[in-house]
Amino acid sequence: MAVCLYVADVRRGVHLRYQAKGLPVYSAGDILDASFGDRFYEILRHFRYAMSNSVGSYAYYSVEMGIPFSLWGEKATYTRRRAPQASPNAPQTPPGAFHMPESSIGERIFSGLHTGITSEQKEFVEFSMGVGEGISGAELGRILRDAYRQRGRPVIDALTAARLRMKHGLQKLCYGID
Repeated sequence: MAVCLYVADVRRGVHLRYQAKGLPVYSAGDILDASFGDRFYEILRHFRYAMSNSVGSYAYYSVEMGIPFSLWGEKATYTRRRAPQASPNAPQTPPGAFHMPESSIGERIFSGLHTGITSEQKEFVEFSMGVGEGISGAELGRILRDAYRQRGRPVIDALTAARLRMKHGLQKLCYGID
């Protein structure tokens, strides 16, 4: 058994209570870091089961990797705080803003201890993650090559600008940074 915590919880010292009980503690770091997903999957792949007291992206990652996920324990409560580097006038996240509409379904299908993945859990995760909704890497490559051939450098500039806007939007959403 081990514990995986978000970096903000580690910074607050939450990990110390688990380490004091002899449990190994892991963190994949900051969700805005480009390597977060890779680190999270690297941690997860070493375990046969995953468990939490709330349903979040880790449940989806677990099931997507073939690792059964269980929802167990007292329901988690979240408090959104302004990041220390955020402006004092940065808006606070309204209560319930991060409530996912499908969370009640997730709570129902993951509640209890699971040693396998049910077809309902698999379908739920695939639907929630948009599996089958996107285009293949090859198709995306074709679209980008065609756009570059037609418009040249402005396509690369537009994609770079879009990536930066997305990163800024995530920083604003998660940390209140303008």
